[in-house]
Amino acid sequence: DLRKALKFDKKYMGTRYVEVFRDTGTKAEKEGVPQNNRKNFCFNRDLQHEGGGSTAAESGRLFVRNLPYDCTDEELKEHFEKLGPISSLDLPRTKQNKTKGIAYVTYLFPEHAISATNTLTFKPFKGRLIHIIPSNKTEEEEEEEESFKSKKDKKLKQALTDARSWNTLFLNQNAVSD
Repeated sequence: DLRKALKFDKKYMGTRYVEVFRDTGTKAEKEGVPQNNRKNFCFNRDLQHEGGGSTAAESGRLFVRNLPYDCTDEELKEHFEKLGPISSLDLPRTKQNKTKGIAYVTYLFPEHAISATNTLTFKPFKGRLIHIIPSNKTEEEEEEEESFKSKKDKKLKQALTDARSWNTLFLNQNAVSD
């Protein structure tokens, strides 16, 4: 295999340029994670969103991608209910009523979301390997967490952007109204 790979080193394969490098090891190997803990190492890396969003352990909501475009809600629900009860399933569709290849699955108990991430990630579903990562909270959940004061501030900011109120910003202190 090495000799076959070296034949393509620094050559073009079709329109692609190919270079062969020596394997330097995975991130887990570099950080000294023992062989038996590597699955957990990868799980913990994917469990937290890079943007600092919520984890699957908190919300129980998962983002599923690389789904087949012809899958239905029932098939997907049946596939994910093997690990626990689902509270909601959102399968976005195009105007042609085909799925977009993604879904949002929310488990009733967050522990089931963690087990789904561990057991179903990169497993086949209707001939495709699905990828599961934790999802951010929905807009409704974020609104519920907002305090009264922050909601009031939002309303005030929206009122300031109203086209009818911008003229008052340019009034001079000496201006007289009729």
